[in-house]
Amino acid sequence: MNGMDNKPFYPMVFCFIPSCLGIMLSYAFCFSLNVWIFCFIVSLIFAAFSFYCNHFLDFIEFHTKKLISIPLFDQNEYLSTSDRNPYLRNDHSFLKCFLAFLVILTFFGFWHSFCWNYYPKDHIRFLISKENTPAIIQGYLTSSPKIFEPNDREFGQIFEQTATTIFDLEVESILNNNVWQKIKGKVRIIVRSELTHLKIGDRVQICGLLNPLKSPSNPNDFDQEFQLRSERILLQMNVPQSESIRFLSQNRSFFVLRFFETLRTQAAQMFDAELSEENAQIAKAITLGIRSSLDNEMIDLFRETGTIHFLAISGLHLALFAKIIHSILLIFGCPRRFLSLTLIGSVIFYLFLTEGQTPSIRAAVLIIIVCGGLLFQRTSFNINSLAAAAVIVLLINPNELFLLGAQLSFLATGVFLWTVPQKRNVDSNDAQGRMDQSTVILLKIIFKHNLEKIRAYFDSACYFLFYKLFKHCFSKGTVSENMAFKRTLSIFRNAFFFILKKAFRLFIISCIIWLVLLPLILQHFNLLTPIAIFINPIIWIPMLLSLFFCLVFIVLSWVCPFLCPLASFWIEISLDLFRYLLEAAHYISLGRFWLPGPTPFWSFCFYLPLIFWTICPSKRPHIKFLLLFFIIWGIGEVGAFYYQRHQDLKTQNVCLNIFSVGHGMSILITTPEHRNILYDCGSLTSSPRYVAQIIAQALWKQGKTNIDLVIFSHADADHYNAFEQLNKLLTINAVCASPVMFQKENEYIDQLEKMIVDAKIPFYSVVRNDSLDFIGFPMLKILHPSAEQLTKDSTNNANENSLVILLEHLGRSILLTGDLDASQAGFLENDSPVKLDLLMAPHHGGKSQNYQALLDWGQPTFVVITGGRFQRNIESEKSLRSKGFSVLNTYSNGCIQVNISSSENDSLASGQIEVKMMRTGQNEDYFAQNIEINE
Repeated sequence: MNGMDNKPFYPMVFCFIPSCLGIMLSYAFCFSLNVWIFCFIVSLIFAAFSFYCNHFLDFIEFHTKKLISIPLFDQNEYLSTSDRNPYLRNDHSFLKCFLAFLVILTFFGFWHSFCWNYYPKDHIRFLISKENTPAIIQGYLTSSPKIFEPNDREFGQIFEQTATTIFDLEVESILNNNVWQKIKGKVRIIVRSELTHLKIGDRVQICGLLNPLKSPSNPNDFDQEFQLRSERILLQMNVPQSESIRFLSQNRSFFVLRFFETLRTQAAQMFDAELSEENAQIAKAITLGIRSSLDNEMIDLFRETGTIHFLAISGLHLALFAKIIHSILLIFGCPRRFLSLTLIGSVIFYLFLTEGQTPSIRAAVLIIIVCGGLLFQRTSFNINSLAAAAVIVLLINPNELFLLGAQLSFLATGVFLWTVPQKRNVDSNDAQGRMDQSTVILLKIIFKHNLEKIRAYFDSACYFLFYKLFKHCFSKGTVSENMAFKRTLSIFRNAFFFILKKAFRLFIISCIIWLVLLPLILQHFNLLTPIAIFINPIIWIPMLLSLFFCLVFIVLSWVCPFLCPLASFWIEISLDLFRYLLEAAHYISLGRFWLPGPTPFWSFCFYLPLIFWTICPSKRPHIKFLLLFFIIWGIGEVGAFYYQRHQDLKTQNVCLNIFSVGHGMSILITTPEHRNILYDCGSLTSSPRYVAQIIAQALWKQGKTNIDLVIFSHADADHYNAFEQLNKLLTINAVCASPVMFQKENEYIDQLEKMIVDAKIPFYSVVRNDSLDFIGFPMLKILHPSAEQLTKDSTNNANENSLVILLEHLGRSILLTGDLDASQAGFLENDSPVKLDLLMAPHHGGKSQNYQALLDWGQPTFVVITGGRFQRNIESEKSLRSKGFSVLNTYSNGCIQVNISSSENDSLASGQIEVKMMRTGQNEDYFAQNIEINE
C-alpha cells in the first residue's frame, strides 16, 4: 500500500465546496434559469463522457494541447509521442474531478435560482403591487399558529399591546370580482388577537390587508424580506381581529403533523399548569422550541450572558437529547444496531415534536449521519459528516448558506471537530490518551504546579474532611497502613481528576468556539460577552438536568398526567439553579460590552483560512501559528478601523441619519470632529427598544459607545420614549431641551427627569438666541421658542414649545422643527429668510397648510416626513410635490442619510449636499426584479 492510500478521502467535502460556489454565483449575478439549465446539461454531458469515454477525452486533450502556444512541457517530445499514439489513454483524474465539480456547481446554481427567482404565473404575488390591498383568500395552514403574548408596557409607550398570532398559509384561491380565482403561493398571516382553535392543516377563509414584503428600513435592521423569501413567502396579510378568519374544513394529509402538534400543545399546557411562570417559559423554549411566550427581559438575560443559543432547539439540545437516550439504552445493555436505530428514530420524533425548525433540522441531519456511521461501523463524526449535513441542508433550502443561524451552527461544529481526535492508524484509546495528555499539559501551565503537588493537596484535604470524620469505619493503624482508606482515597482521587480533566476540556472547547464565532457575532450584534466563556461550561449541568426532567415531564403528561407534579419538583430546582447562574453572570458588569464589529471584508479574511484548515485537517498549522494569525488579524482590523477614522477626521463632513421609526422622530447628527448629536429618540408605532437599538448600532459602526448630546424637541412620548433603553446601551454625556420640557403633567415626563438625575447626566435648558458653542456645537442655532413666549401660559401645549434648531455647515442649512405649528413660530417674522436645503416637516407631515409659512420662508429643496401608520395627512405629500418640493418619507423610503461635504475646490464657504435613501419609494415593486415566470 502506497502513501496515497493512507490519506483520508472526504467526498462530501468535495461536494460541499462547489455547492456553496454555485449558490453564491446564483445569488450574486442572478443568471437566468435557462442559463443554469444549459450549463448544467453541458457539464453533465462532458462528465458522462469523462467517465465512460476515455477515447473521447484523449481526443479533446490531445487537440487542445496542440493549440496551446506555450505548452507546459517540451512541444517536440509531446508531438513525437502523440504521433506514435495519438490517444494517450491517460486516467484523466484531474479532468474528471473538474467536470464533476462543474456538475455540482451548476446544479446548485440552478437549484438556488429556482428556489429564489422562479415562481408560477398564477402566483398571488403578481396580483398584489400596492400596500394594504384588501383581499379575501382561502387556503390551509402549513405551520402551527404561534401566539406571542404582549410584553409589559415599555417606558413612554402610549398604546397598549395585544396578543399576536402568526402562521403561514398556502393559498388556494382569492376572491376577484366576486369570483373565486385559483391561485398559488404562501402568505404570512399576522392576526392582532389570540387564536387557539386553529391547527396546522385547517382550511380557512381570511379577510385582511395584503402587503408586499419590504426591504430593511434602517442600516443593520433584520432583513425580514430575505428571511421570508428564503421560505418562498412573498406577502404578508394583516388581520385586525379573529372574527375575520372563518374555519372551512380539515386537510387530512396533515394528520401526522396535527398529531405532533396535539402532543406539543398538551405538553405546553402542562408546563403552564405545573411550573412557575418564568420556569414554564424557559421549559417550553428549551424542550419544545416555543419561544413566543418569552418576555423581553428574559431574552435580554440570555443574550447579554452569551447563552442565547440555549433558547433555540439546535445542535446543543439534540445532542443532549441523544446523549440522554444513549445513556439510558446503555444501562439496559442494548446492542449497537438497536441503539443506533433507536437514536435515529428518537431524533426524528423529537424533530417533529419541535415542529422541525431550521436549526433543529441542521442538527438532526448531522446526528442521523453520525448514528448511521455507528450502525455500519464507520468513522461517523468527522469533517465528511459535517459536509454531508451541510449539503443536505442546502438541498432542502439553498438560502441557508446566507442565514446567520446556519453559519454559526456549522462554524461551531467545525471548530468542535478540531478538538476531536481523528482515527489515523491508531487505536481510539491512544487518541483519547493523547487528548487527555494535552489537557494535563494545559493544566500544568495554568496552575503552574506539578500535578503531584495537586494530588498531595487533594490527599491532605481528603484526610481532614474524610478520615477524621469516619475513622471509626476503618481498621486501626496509621493512614499509610490503612488499605481501606487508601482504596477509598484512590477512588475519590481518580473521580476528582476525571471530572477536572473533562471540565477543563469543556472549558477549552468553549473558549475556542467563542473566539472563533466572536467576529461574526460582533458584526451582527455588536455584543462582546466574555462572561460566556465561564458560564457556558458551568451551566451545562443544570441545563442537562433541566432537559432530562422536562423530557420525563413531557412523557408523563402524555402517559399519566397525575404523575407530572413529581417531575415538576425537580424541574423547578434545576431551572431555578439555571436562572440563578444566569442572573449572577448578568450581574457582573464587566461580563458584557457593546462594541463595533468588523467589516464583512475582515470577517471574510478571518473565516476563509479557518474554513480551509477545517476542510483540510492535514494542512492545519501549529497552535503557535494559529495564535499569531489571530493576533495579526486583530491588529490589522483595528488598525484599518482607526486609519479610516483618521481619514474621516481630515474632512469637514457632517452626516445626518434620519431613522425610519414609524410615527416618531430620531435624527443622529455626526459632526466633522466625530461627535454625535441625537435630535429626539422616540416612536408611537415602533417599540422604544427597537428605536434605541437602531440608534446604538449606527453609533457602534462608527466605533462610538456614547452620545455627546441628546436634544429633546418637546415633551411628547414619540420624541423621547426610547431614552430609557438608549441609556442602557450607550453613555449619554449631556441632555438639552427647552425650560418647559419637564413642566408638562405626565408620569413619563417625571420618570424621564428622574432618569437624567439618577444617571447624573448634565442638563442644559436653552431658548432662542442661546448658543450651543459652550458644549462644542457652534453649528447649531436655536430659533424657537423665545423667552418671551415661555412667559405665556403655554407650558401644557408641548407642540408650540418645540425646540427648533437650524444646522448650518459649509453654506448649507437644515431646519429641525419637532412638532411646531408654524402659526406659533415667531422667528418667521423676526429673522430674515434662510434658503434651506432640507426641512423636517413639522408634526410628522401634518396638513401642509399648517406649515406653509415655513415653506415660504425657507424654500427648502427637500422636505422630509417622518411618517408611519398614523401619518396625520396622507395628502401632504401630493400637495407638496405639486408645489415643486422633493418629498421624502421615512415610512416608504426608509432611513434617509444626508451628507454635507466640502466641494471640489475645497472652499469652506460652500459645500455639497447628498441625500441617500434605504429604499427608493413606497410604490416600487421590489419583487419585479430578477423574477422568472413559469409559463
